[in-house]
Amino acid sequence: MAFQKVKCIYCVGEHVTKAGRQASKIQRFKCKECKKAFQESYTNSGAKLQIKLLIFKMSLNYLDFGLQLF
Repeated sequence: MAFQKVKCIYCVGEHVTKAGRQASKIQRFKCKECKKAFQESYTNSGAKLQIKLLIFKMSLNYLDFGLQLF
């Protein structure tokens, strides 16, 4: 098991401690310098193709009702 030094994503501080896990088993960390909690990595579900297609379908459905997007 390799040890990896985690830095704060907000202030780039190196004084970081473990702060439990999310319900999805993702490790959380807390910075001792700026006092903010964060995850080591985030997943952007809005970038997934399935989500983009769903948004596109919803906008077409919205236009079918005669409404304008903007």
